[in-house]
Amino acid sequence: MIDDMMEKGLNTYDRVMNIVLGHAKVDQKQIEELMDKIAYHETDGTMRTDMHQYKGGPARGLFQYELKASKKTPKASGHGRTAMNRLYSVLGGVLPSKGGKPASDPINMPDWMEPYFKRNRYGAYEASGDVDFSKLTGEQQRTIFLADKLKTKGAIPSIGMDKDSKWWSIYHQKGDSNIKDFEEDSGRYSFQKHRLKALENAYYRIYK
Repeated sequence: MIDDMMEKGLNTYDRVMNIVLGHAKVDQKQIEELMDKIAYHETDGTMRTDMHQYKGGPARGLFQYELKASKKTPKASGHGRTAMNRLYSVLGGVLPSKGGKPASDPINMPDWMEPYFKRNRYGAYEASGDVDFSKLTGEQQRTIFLADKLKTKGAIPSIGMDKDSKWWSIYHQKGDSNIKDFEEDSGRYSFQKHRLKALENAYYRIYK
């Protein structure tokens, strides 16, 4: 499947979206609408790609993926790194692991992923460093989000099968969550979505 998509000249986002659509029960528009609702909620209505969690927390970017644990934030999940590794896998790569499959490179890994992986002494890529989503573009963040959910059991087929707030709570927040707040933000997003998309695009042009 990945080879076919590479032959068609699709960018990484479209390649991953095509895989998602092979598992989803809804169309691309509905998937992207869900991503935008989550981004709106997670960024406190700003849609800023470089969003940092308030009060020095470890979450970053449109979807507030967390950095690795540190002295400052010892309970951070490091899920930003996990999600990047999952994109590596979705693109056909296998990272070295004890007793696992032989390591192999992903097919046509984009340049923007390369700083997060390095060659080891055996010539195989391995994960390198943390992943700060606030340093990635909106499209890059959405690409990783989709790959992360492809590797989250049941996430993609469940899109559109229940309320968006419930999906967010189960497959993204994965913990204590305020569904009422998410639903209120979803309503605000739906009312403002055209203006917000224009603002996100303008912010990218100015600051990136």
